[in-house]
Amino acid sequence: MISRTLLSGLVLLAVPGVARAQDCADLVAAVDQVSAALATVELEQAQVLADGALQQLECQPEPINPLVLASLFQLAGAVSLYMGSQTDAEQAFARAVAASATTPVDPMFGDDVQQIYLEVKRRVLEEPAGSLTVRGQVEAWLDGRPLQVGLPVDVTVGHHLLQWSEGEEPLQGREIRVAAMEARLLTLGEAPQESGRHERLDLQVDTGGGAPRTAFWIGGGAGVLAGGVLLGLAVGTQTAFYREEDPDRLETIQGRNHAFIISGLGLGVAGAGVLGASFLVDGTPGVRVGWQF
Repeated sequence: MISRTLLSGLVLLAVPGVARAQDCADLVAAVDQVSAALATVELEQAQVLADGALQQLECQPEPINPLVLASLFQLAGAVSLYMGSQTDAEQAFARAVAASATTPVDPMFGDDVQQIYLEVKRRVLEEPAGSLTVRGQVEAWLDGRPLQVGLPVDVTVGHHLLQWSEGEEPLQGREIRVAAMEARLLTLGEAPQESGRHERLDLQVDTGGGAPRTAFWIGGGAGVLAGGVLLGLAVGTQTAFYREEDPDRLETIQGRNHAFIISGLGLGVAGAGVLGASFLVDGTPGVRVGWQF
């Protein structure tokens, strides 16, 4: 029996509209071809066609049509379910919802597909949305919808197709994933580095809070606390001074008392100053630099 990999290669070479080695798949034609294969119950061919098209999302020469993208994943999910893989079907349906949650699934797929698709859609949309901000001298699209460079946009949890163009350069594409409540910042295009090299950056906001302000609070609080302890010790030595009956020890106790008072006041004032300065520090979340979309 022909293996799935070999069958994929034969179909991709034989069917017009699906990518050859040097071309990129025509997704509209791919949707038609998968639908036709399903209509004639040629499930293996439908799966090969769907897999081949999905592997070529990033090479598309134009911004993708969101409805075509969602339809392709819906088809892929239906084929997987017919082939007995509900896990693969649910993953494809989740990707369809992330691409276009308003695109309904074709009722011709049957009740089982409808039911599972709606359940997956419910789960995906119950997740808190993330956000995406792109920067750079580019035009950008997310699942075929234009992005305003520099402005955050709410994004459904899951995988998405990010496409961008730098001036006259060919369109580029990359699959990215946005998690629940994640605020993602991507710099697209060539970004200069201190080392002189140019890398594409993936900057991800650390939602754990403002580290600089936290450090100020800790340091200032420690200073105030230490100052209070020293002043408390000064009170104790003052009491000991009045109770001491040995005249030779009075000078030593008095010197210690003065040292505690001076140190305690100094630390307390310094700590209070640090706490006050913390309110002048930008408390925005820190930024982690990464290298993976």
